Amino acid sequence: MGSTEIIFKAEIHRPHSIVAVKKFWRSEADIETRDDLLAETDIMMVNEYMPNGNLGEAIHGKQAGKMLVDWVSRYNIVVGVTHGLAYLHHDCHPPVLHCDVQSTNILLDASFEARIADFGLARTMLQ
Repeated sequence: MGSTEIIFKAEIHRPHSIVAVKKFWRSEADIETRDDLLAETDIMMVNEYMPNGNLGEAIHGKQAGKMLVDWVSRYNIVVGVTHGLAYLHHDCHPPVLHCDVQSTNILLDASFEARIADFGLARTMLQ
């Protein structure tokens, strides 16, 4: 749960998959001060489920030290994040600036492959 959303784990039977459903809500301040889609509607997003949580929890949380014990996993996470950032900066047109890269915004899938998440502050770079 965050300040503007709650995330649920959901199982879809046909085809079988597990997803993360993020439900956003709006506050009275949003309604009064913002004139965008979020202020007008409640939004729900469905994403790939990341069973190993985020990198911040893997490093500093209750399971710290148990999840990322080998350097190969750590190296692969760094490589995955750098590939993701390179894609955003060089392969997207226009390029995307994430603006909030931190350990809690790096999600880990079942194989500890990294995914960059939370594009709430992201901006496109006009060239």
